Amino acid sequence: MSRVIVTRIVFMLAAIFVVLTALFFGIRLGVGDPTIAIQGTYATAESLQALREALGLDKPLWEQYLIYMAGLLRGDFGVSLQNGQPVLTQILAVVPYTFDLTIIGLLIGVVLGVPLGFVAAVRRNSKLDHVIRVMTLSGVSVPPFIMGYFLIIIFVIGLGLFPVAGGGELGEPLSRMRYLFLPGLSLGLIMTSYVTRLARTTVLEILSKDFIRTAKAKGLDQRTILVRHVLRLSLVTIVTLVGLYATITIGSSVVIETVFSRPGVGRLIVGAVAQSDYMVVQGTIIFYAAFVGIVNLLVDLTYTIIDPRIRYE
Repeated sequence: MSRVIVTRIVFMLAAIFVVLTALFFGIRLGVGDPTIAIQGTYATAESLQALREALGLDKPLWEQYLIYMAGLLRGDFGVSLQNGQPVLTQILAVVPYTFDLTIIGLLIGVVLGVPLGFVAAVRRNSKLDHVIRVMTLSGVSVPPFIMGYFLIIIFVIGLGLFPVAGGGELGEPLSRMRYLFLPGLSLGLIMTSYVTRLARTTVLEILSKDFIRTAKAKGLDQRTILVRHVLRLSLVTIVTLVGLYATITIGSSVVIETVFSRPGVGRLIVGAVAQSDYMVVQGTIIFYAAFVGIVNLLVDLTYTIIDPRIRYE
């Protein structure tokens, strides 16, 4: 297993290198001069040239690349072209908020979605099944920002229970949870819809297998069959969806972060793109690529725990 982990880590680092190299050259060849974005279109040619020299942008592209990669090996992500602050400091300042949002959204989705999917499958074509299917179809049809505004109307404007904007203080868990409730619930309800539909389909497929009929013929009760056989097998598919949704959520969290004026990686990268601050863009992409690699590694390892028959050679 340790060999598999080391191999996956090597592949993850290789993928980050490829993504970073493509991004480095692509963004510099495709984006306009960042000094114009910093000083404005009325800046003089002399002041723009002075800024390029100060930022090292007057050097050949290959030399900028080598300097940047050497800095990364030392843990230096560079400084923002807009405010001069270290990129790593800016990322670390917002990462906890994005992790909070992603984790609580996934947690709500799994805790609610798996039982609902099982109930809908076991009681297939019943009234309860129809209700759950209508609710989940509505959930996947509603965009996250609409769900966010809907919750704001109920819990903020109607009941006045939660704040609508901000992320809370990092050092105060209760404050963070209070600001996290509505954004997390927005993502969690949508995640619940996906998990429920997938769990229902997976359970129905497993229940139609021959070994399930054999288990019933041997006299095993339904609870034993569901817990020992169906749950374990269905978790492989559900874990795959959770891992995929985790990477999607952390990349598309900008919508929820914008609705609730919440700090996060999504808003950081969108702001950097709008300001042509490609140093910040590069730093956040490295973070995102590393996160995707780690999530995929954890998903693969979880497979072997859920189903010991799965082996990686």
